[in-house]
Amino acid sequence: MPFSDGQPISIPDVVQTTIALDQWRELMEKLEAESALESHTKPDGETSGSMPAALAAHYQALWQNVVWLASKWDAFKSLYGDQGNIDLLNETAPVFFGDLQRSQQREVLMRLCQVTDPPRSGGKPTLSIRRLPDLIDNSTLATRVKGLVDAAGNATAFAREWRNRLGAHNELPASVTGQPVAPFPHADWKSFDDAVASITAVMNAVSLHYCDSSTLYDGAEDLPGGVGALLHFLRLGRDAGERGSIRPEGR
Repeated sequence: MPFSDGQPISIPDVVQTTIALDQWRELMEKLEAESALESHTKPDGETSGSMPAALAAHYQALWQNVVWLASKWDAFKSLYGDQGNIDLLNETAPVFFGDLQRSQQREVLMRLCQVTDPPRSGGKPTLSIRRLPDLIDNSTLATRVKGLVDAAGNATAFAREWRNRLGAHNELPASVTGQPVAPFPHADWKSFDDAVASITAVMNAVSLHYCDSSTLYDGAEDLPGGVGALLHFLRLGRDAGERGSIRPEGR
């Protein structure tokens, strides 16, 4: 999958960012505070009113999914948007990080598609931003959110084709069919940035109206035990190896 000037990068995209229990609890408390259902007044004097219960339930469940999606993509950019980091990973454990690359590419693609899937799939309801407009009790906001949802669907169209052909299914290669394989849609850094931003725009449009607040969906590098910690200890290990202080196993 191309991520830099149309060429595949040689090292992984996103590290699996596991938020420790206390950090996750803080995030959930923040959401509960933002999504409080009591009415309040915006600075301009317009009363936002309370978020309908069904909308609040869907929003909170979606929020968790979008936080994970955004954190994975943020970690991706923190790790592999810098050539120095790519060199570091290639110098330490290139086979492992190469395997992680493919795994995390698919994970980001799957999550982009999951939160933008149709409201029903295979006859069963899905947790998707496409359900939100019908749950909103303000017609003006519902129309605006519907437009943002449609934009998110367009922004993630590339991911859906990648998922359908390589993730959810395993397309027969040309070596088997004897026929040329249709090219995959272009997917670069901006494609993913735009896709994630289009999804978070939907979520923030809802929370801004009802709660007069929004979520900053980034900061994976700053999480304790996150990407920053990984890079720090990899550098320490590499530097110690260069000084002869340690001898890496498997080399």
